[in-house]
Amino acid sequence: MRFVSGLGKRKRQFSLLKTQRIIDGMCFLPSYLSGGMRQLVKTKLEILILTGDLLTKTTSYQDGSTHDRVKGLEPEFDVLLPNLTVKQGSDASFTCIVKHLGDYKVAWIRSEDKAIIALQSHMVTNNHRYSVMHNGHNTWTLHIKNVQQTDIGSYICQVNTDPQTSQYGTLKVVVPADIIDLETSNDVVVAENQPATLKCKAKGYPPPKVRWKRQDGAPLPISKEFLRNPAEKIDMWEGERLPLAPLSRQSTGAYLCIANNSVPPVVSKRVMVYVHFKPSVTATNQLVAAPLGVNITIICEVQAVPKPVLSWFNKGAEQIILNSVGRIWQETEVLKDYMFRMRLSIFYLQKDDFREYNCTAGNSLGADYKVIKLQRKSSKVRCESYPPHLFRPTPPHHHVDVWRPMKHANNNGGLNPTRTGSPPEISSMLKIIVANSSGIVKHTVEHVGKGNIMKVE
Repeated sequence: MRFVSGLGKRKRQFSLLKTQRIIDGMCFLPSYLSGGMRQLVKTKLEILILTGDLLTKTTSYQDGSTHDRVKGLEPEFDVLLPNLTVKQGSDASFTCIVKHLGDYKVAWIRSEDKAIIALQSHMVTNNHRYSVMHNGHNTWTLHIKNVQQTDIGSYICQVNTDPQTSQYGTLKVVVPADIIDLETSNDVVVAENQPATLKCKAKGYPPPKVRWKRQDGAPLPISKEFLRNPAEKIDMWEGERLPLAPLSRQSTGAYLCIANNSVPPVVSKRVMVYVHFKPSVTATNQLVAAPLGVNITIICEVQAVPKPVLSWFNKGAEQIILNSVGRIWQETEVLKDYMFRMRLSIFYLQKDDFREYNCTAGNSLGADYKVIKLQRKSSKVRCESYPPHLFRPTPPHHHVDVWRPMKHANNNGGLNPTRTGSPPEISSMLKIIVANSSGIVKHTVEHVGKGNIMKVE
């Protein structure tokens, strides 16, 4: 063959038999090529080898076998290994694609301790969270399930060439913030006008930032020594320690420790601060006047921590017993963690209801009370006598009126109501009503004779 005559001495040593052995051993020819295509490729390679455009390399193994590779087609990586950042507890995967592998082997190695994880598809490590998959061609994938912080580091995809061919990928594991309860303040009890310090410790990766705020949005009572401007109002404080100034009762409430490292979710813990002080009672009105028959509510407001025992007493220092039919009723409304509103409601005021009432509050630090006097308010009423069974209601205006007699009979033998004429001269009981916004209240008074004028006080 003419194109062979110009070759050097070393190239002439290649026989057709050796060339065929080299070509037949080429593992890098894709299996999906048809027979004709594979033969065409082999023929071109024979020409390149014989002309010296490609040289061969012989590798000897311990068992005495050898493997010839075509120089210039050594194993190489098709893509770089990625650097991964995953959340703790999730899965991670590294994919290594090797071209022209031939008879070489692919290994996965952990860089930090040089431990071999897998060789080809054979697992070496006994960590059940690790596995390797091969697609049957040129791709090896390392899977890590339920990633933990112990998995952080570099991973090597290595081919056993001489020297080794390697590439690295790093695994970074992020951990959501978590508050350490044992190193964080629980609910705090402080005497009024005393300082306090709250603590909150959090963990996670990256290290989380800790911030404080009040749950109700009120400014934080920060100790003045930590403020540039003593008059400055602080709504958010950053740091594991929250230095609180001498506390007033208004400082009672929930304080939130919030930890965040940009890895969802954000976590928080509520720390209750109870500023203890003895009760103080105030009365909305200490003198209340009302006429007979109306409904009335008297009110007291109480500030106290711990939560006080709230009671109503009358002038004789007897605790008020609620009426079984609901004519006297009391209720308590919680305004804030330390503030309460007491209400005593009396329906259809009677003579015995006009007296002094004490609203009292007491806790372990002391007691307080206020006196509210309920007095009767006079009103003039024009009353006329009439039989008790002859009356009709008046419209619900805000005044006192009388029930007038019915005078004329109707076709059914009944009586039609009227506002005219003189009342009958019969002895009777007198019915009056007090009509107001609370409803209509009926009262009975003694009859004093025809056409008499009487006052109801």
